[in-house]
Amino acid sequence: MGLVALSGFVLWLVSFPMAGFLLGSANFLPYFLLPHIVGFVLWFFVGERLLSLANVFTAVAALLTAVYPYVDSKELVMSAIGFFSSATAVLVGYRLQLGAVWAFLGLAVGNLLSFALSLAPFEGGVKYLVVSLGLLVLLLPLEEKVNAQKVEREFYRLLPFFFFFYLVGGVMYKGFMEFYGNVAYLSGVEVLFYVLGVLLSYALLKRYTQQALISLASVFLVISLPLFHMGGDVFLNAGMFSLQLGFGFADFFLILSLYSLRNPLRAYPLGFFAVCAGILTGYFVSLARYYGDFFIVFSYLALFLSVLYYFSQGGKAGEKVKESDPQKPEVRKTPKDFLRELEESIPDNKKKLSGRELEVLSMLLEGCSYEVVSERMGITTSSVREYARRGLEKLELSKEELCALYSENFSPKSATLK
Repeated sequence: MGLVALSGFVLWLVSFPMAGFLLGSANFLPYFLLPHIVGFVLWFFVGERLLSLANVFTAVAALLTAVYPYVDSKELVMSAIGFFSSATAVLVGYRLQLGAVWAFLGLAVGNLLSFALSLAPFEGGVKYLVVSLGLLVLLLPLEEKVNAQKVEREFYRLLPFFFFFYLVGGVMYKGFMEFYGNVAYLSGVEVLFYVLGVLLSYALLKRYTQQALISLASVFLVISLPLFHMGGDVFLNAGMFSLQLGFGFADFFLILSLYSLRNPLRAYPLGFFAVCAGILTGYFVSLARYYGDFFIVFSYLALFLSVLYYFSQGGKAGEKVKESDPQKPEVRKTPKDFLRELEESIPDNKKKLSGRELEVLSMLLEGCSYEVVSERMGITTSSVREYARRGLEKLELSKEELCALYSENFSPKSATLK
């Protein structure tokens, strides 16, 4: 369901409020983002109570979207949509947390659906109805509940990175898009490069770290800026293609970072808040485009500072943990260490845990679902369950007993940004 939820939300987002094709030349981005940001701040403090409100707010956002072309006070309606849909965005993150990483491909699917809808021979009202239905997919009941973990402080220190990096996205929406819109070879074709960035992110993640994604995102954004600066039809189109490719990597990295924290009701409001605040700031900066190349230089500066800050914080975070208390260093047992210790209690007439059994049980202790373990190990879900059953049988414990024993004795090693 994570893939379907993200696809429907992205279809709605890029087709409509985020300067989508449905709005034409009208640009109500500030009216959408300001209440959107306020909503994220509120949901961070509301916590689990948001789950009881999110479905209602999502339905309201879908209804307002469907009637949007027929109302007069469009700024007011867009502001209401921005606030209510902030709960929807967090709900999408919650659903993603219940599935595997491949659900992030909804970023690509949603953009492709939006591109197809923009070319479809339907009248505007029908298209508004279609994108509103994309939100209603989120009203399907949740199959299970997220077992949330504590958000590490290293994540909070990385929020400025998201803010400064997505400043460039805000400049794109207001500054670059207006130039590109006049010379585009085919309106909407740039989406294909964004989709390519998402697909490459998923493929590269199997062999490289998260740092590779943000490095590639930065490279393509850096390439796009001089192309825009050079002007001309060819360079403007090439610049937009490079920019979209970069943000395909960046958005995948963003979702992956929030997903890794395993606390959607804390991580997603904060992460999306930083991103939207960055986009809105970049949007206002791009209003200065008539002052020479100011907004180009500003984009360079924001991109440089964000990447520098990211890699510097990634290095310092580990050092601070080690030096927090030199007299009593904090030692955390990993799930594998814990399981190896438990092996000592296995009777002599039983075999030790196999490599696969050890791997499966350790990921289950980290909070991964069977589907996520299947995705990471490249095996079927039924095989994961079988390895887990064999391992638990050898340990003479149920899954619940194993998890309870682990949580009582050791602190799980939380996933953090590298």
